[in-house]
Formats: sequence, C-alpha cells, structure tokens
Amino acid sequence: MAFESVSRGGGLACGVRLDDATVMCRGFEDYGQVSGAPAIRDVLGVSSGGLDRCGADRSGGVFCWGNDYWGQAFPDSIRGVAAGAAHPYAVNGDDVLSCWGDVVGLVDLPENILFASVAVGTTYSCGRRH
Repeated sequence: MAFESVSRGGGLACGVRLDDATVMCRGFEDYGQVSGAPAIRDVLGVSSGGLDRCGADRSGGVFCWGNDYWGQAFPDSIRGVAAGAAHPYAVNGDDVLSCWGDVVGLVDLPENILFASVAVGTTYSCGRRH
C-alpha cells in the first residue's frame, strides 16, 4: 500500500492512500482517531494532532474527527488545516488564519496578515506568509 502523504501525532499516524485518495489511520483508538476517519475520497492531506485529526479534500472542504471535548472537530470550508494537541488552525479561501478548540492561552492571531499555510504543534503554531 502506498501513500501520497502521511502525518503522525498523538500515538498514531494517518495517511492519504495513493490508489484512491482516502484516509487510513493506525494507532491508538481511545477517542475514535482511527475508526472515526471519514470515508471521503479526493483527500488532499491530513494533519494529526494530539487527540484529533483534520483533513482537506479537493473541493475545499475540511473534516475533523477524534476527541471533540473542546470543539476542535469543527468543520468549515477552508483551504488548509493543521491539527495541534487540541486546537486546529486553518487558512480560509481569503488567506485569513483561524483557530478553534482548546485555545486558552494559545491563540494570539496576528491581524492584517495573509497566510499561505500553517503548521501546529502542542504549544506553538507557525504560519507561512504570502
């Protein structure tokens, strides 16, 4: 089995299968991180956070699954997404950054800056400007 992309975090790994562009995950299953992976085709990529996973499809849709204790499995129509420990970040179609989930003390979103992409860790986040 071959993968187009793979993301690892929180005791498991998820990848986008090369043959059918679907998501496959392996690892810990305490919050549905493996079995909760949606059966969506045309997936561009996935991001593995601590307890949640997010992905984006070719139509611009975003989907998240796993632990939703802080509302981090919030779906939206955005261009790119990265999952942190419990706080996903996203870049929307207007290149504006947003964040949701357990964001207490973590979110200080810069204003008037457009982003091309974002990467998220447990206690930090980085964005690449246009």
